[in-house]
Amino acid sequence: MKHWISAFRLRTLPLAVSSIMVGCALSFQFAYLNGWENYTPNITYLALLSAVLLQVLSNLANDLGDHQHGTDNADRVGPQRAVQSGAISPAAMRRAMLICGALAFVSGVALITVALGFTYTTLGFLALGLLAIGAAVKYTFGKNPYGYAGLGDVSVFLFFGIVGVCGTFYLHTRTFEWPLLLPAAAFGLFSAGVLNVNNMRDINNDRVSGKRTLVVRIGGGAAKVYHLLLIGCGISSLLGFILLFDASWVANGSYLLWLPIIAIPGFIIHLKRVLTNKEPRLLDPQLKTLAMTTFFTVGSYTSLIVVALSYYNAENRNAGLGLMIGFIIPKNFDSPYRSVGLTDFWRRWHITLSTWLRDYLYVTLGGNRKGPVRTYVNLFLVMLLGGLWHGASWNFVLWGFIHGFILVVHRIYQDIRRRNPAYRPAKGPIVSLLSIAAMQYFV
Repeated sequence: MKHWISAFRLRTLPLAVSSIMVGCALSFQFAYLNGWENYTPNITYLALLSAVLLQVLSNLANDLGDHQHGTDNADRVGPQRAVQSGAISPAAMRRAMLICGALAFVSGVALITVALGFTYTTLGFLALGLLAIGAAVKYTFGKNPYGYAGLGDVSVFLFFGIVGVCGTFYLHTRTFEWPLLLPAAAFGLFSAGVLNVNNMRDINNDRVSGKRTLVVRIGGGAAKVYHLLLIGCGISSLLGFILLFDASWVANGSYLLWLPIIAIPGFIIHLKRVLTNKEPRLLDPQLKTLAMTTFFTVGSYTSLIVVALSYYNAENRNAGLGLMIGFIIPKNFDSPYRSVGLTDFWRRWHITLSTWLRDYLYVTLGGNRKGPVRTYVNLFLVMLLGGLWHGASWNFVLWGFIHGFILVVHRIYQDIRRRNPAYRPAKGPIVSLLSIAAMQYFV
C-alpha cells in the first residue's frame, strides 16, 4: 500500500486544488453580492474531488510514461518512482490509471450535471473535462507526449490557472467576469513556476533522455530569466486583482485582502536561491518551497476574500459557515448602525427576533387593528417583553422601557405627519448624522 501512496504523490495535491479554491472563493464573493443561490457547496466538493483525481491520474501516468521513455533512470534526481523501482508493475499501473481515469470522469460528469443540468453548456464543459483527462494522461505517457515537446508549461498554466479558476467560478455562478483572468493567470503562472523548477532540476537527465522540455530547449540561463518572469508576473497579476477588488468589489474591510502580500518575501527568497543556483540537483527543495508558498498564498487569499466579504459580524460569519455545509441562514442584520431612527433600527437589527416579536406578540395583541391608542400600548408592551427576552434583569427591563417609549413617540410623530401632509420635517446630511449618532448612543 505504501508504494501506491508514494505513486499518488500526495505532496502535489495542494497545488492541484489551489485554482479550485480560488474559483470557489470568488464565487462565494459573487454569491455574497448577488444572493446565496449562486453558491452550492456540492459543486465545491465535487470540483475538489475532480481536481484531486485528475492530479493523481497525471502522477500515475507520469510514473509509467517516464519509465517507458527511459527518463526515469539511475541519473534521475528526486524521489524514486514506483515503476522504475519495480515496486509496481507497468500492468498494475495501467489498471490504476484506468480506474483513476474512470473515477475522474464520473466525478467530472457529476460536477457538471449538478452545476449546469442538461444544457448545451454542459456539453462544452464535458468536452473540456475529457480534454483535462487527456492532458493528464498525455503529459508524458504514450506516443508523442506533449511534455516531451516542451508544452507542459502551457498545459499547467491553462488547467492549473485559467480553467481551474474561471471554470469553477462559472460552474457556481453561470457567468464570467473578465477580472477573474488576473487571479487565474497569477496562480497559473505560479504553478508553471513549479514545473519550471522541476525541469531545471532535471535538465541534464532530460537532455540525455530526449525529453525536450522548455528548459532543455532554451537552456538553464534563459530558464532562470523565464522563472523570474513567471513569479514576477504572477505577483503582479495577483496585486492587480487585489487593487481592482479593493476599489470596486467591496466597500468595507477590503484592506484585509492585502494580507497575502506577506507571502511575497517567500517568493523573493525562493527566486534568490533559484537564480544563484549553480547545481541543478540542488533545486529539489525549491519545488516544495514554491509549491507550499503558492498554496499558502492561495489559502490566505481565498480565506480573506471570505473574511472581507462575510466575516464583518457574527451573523455573516455564521451565514458563511452554514453555507459551507449546505444551510442557508436568514439575514439577521442589515447595517443597523446606519439607521436614522429607532423604527428603522428595528427593521435592520436582529431581524429574526423582530419578526418573531411582530408575528407572535404584536399581531396577537391586536397590532394596529384596534385604533391608535391600542397600537401605542402594543408597541410598548412588545418592546418591554423584548427587553425581558434579553435577560431577567432590571437593566433589560429598563432597556425595553426606553425602546418601547421611543418607538411609541416615533409612531405618534408618524401619525401626526400623515394627518398633516403639509408638514415637512427637517432633512439633510446633518440631521441624518445626528440621527445616526443618537442610535449609536441609545442602542
